[in-house]
Amino acid sequence: MLIETLEKLYSKGTEYFKCNKSGSGEYYTKMWTARSNKVKLRNLLPERVTLSQEIGEDLLNVLCEENVIQIVLVEDGFERGEYCVLLPIGVEMLEIMKEDLEIPDELGEDDIRSIVGMAKTRFLPKAQKALKERIQAPLLVTNALGARDAVFALFLILCGAVSKHTALILKEDENREIEFQEDLVQYLNDLARTIYKDSYMNRGKHFSVGDLSDYIRRSKNLVVQFGDVFKREEIFIYFDLLDDRGNLNTESMTVVMDKVISSLDNHSQGEDDDPADVIPELVQTYMIANPIKQTHRKALFVSNVEFEFYFKLQSVIQTLVSSN
Repeated sequence: MLIETLEKLYSKGTEYFKCNKSGSGEYYTKMWTARSNKVKLRNLLPERVTLSQEIGEDLLNVLCEENVIQIVLVEDGFERGEYCVLLPIGVEMLEIMKEDLEIPDELGEDDIRSIVGMAKTRFLPKAQKALKERIQAPLLVTNALGARDAVFALFLILCGAVSKHTALILKEDENREIEFQEDLVQYLNDLARTIYKDSYMNRGKHFSVGDLSDYIRRSKNLVVQFGDVFKREEIFIYFDLLDDRGNLNTESMTVVMDKVISSLDNHSQGEDDDPADVIPELVQTYMIANPIKQTHRKALFVSNVEFEFYFKLQSVIQTLVSSN
């Protein structure tokens, strides 16, 4: 009974904390970096009263005392509830119980405290290793896009600028200012604001009328980061993501979107900045109720992308998000 309860809590915990790999070390570091979400927590994790009925109040108290489970209080308006979160020691305890087939189904308090003691001993080196990796990994990332670059790249993809036939058109007037610049800046900033809910106004995350022309002319980072896939030809800007038959090259699209999503995530600073959750919703929005006005689509893009493109884009993003 207890092992089944721990397995259920671990499954829900990995989903809540967005763990990429199994094990107590990964679980530990994800707990530190996860953003609290009341709705998601209430939907995933069991209430204390439910778990108490399942394993008994005495056993639940022992698990809480030994830092296997934590009871968290969630308040929302006039509603409040107590929910159970499995801690990393609980993950290690579960692994021990699954490895040792001689552990009886019915465990006494002494048996549980003995297993917890082994779990604590095994967990410490894993936690240290995970923390070291967590500190080192971001310092090795040298190919991330800037915040505005990532937003601009995502904008091109969402608008279907994946070939010269659907490219973004940037014509300049006699003052070398981009036509429809105010509208384009608004669309880009609306997108940035959706992604960076808390930190949108931070320096380097939004576009300004009058600066867009300079940004387009001077920014070489997209060319550097994406190489031949990113095209700037005369007045046309687009990603070259179609094969010789005119079909979307999903492998190239995956590479582009992986870099875009990871870069957006690197620049997330506020509690509600969560690109991985927002981007799938944005694809749905641009597919069903495109925020770009029809008059602007005709003026700013060579032509509209095929509707089928968005289904393929959804598939690519879903694969990336679920693997991260």
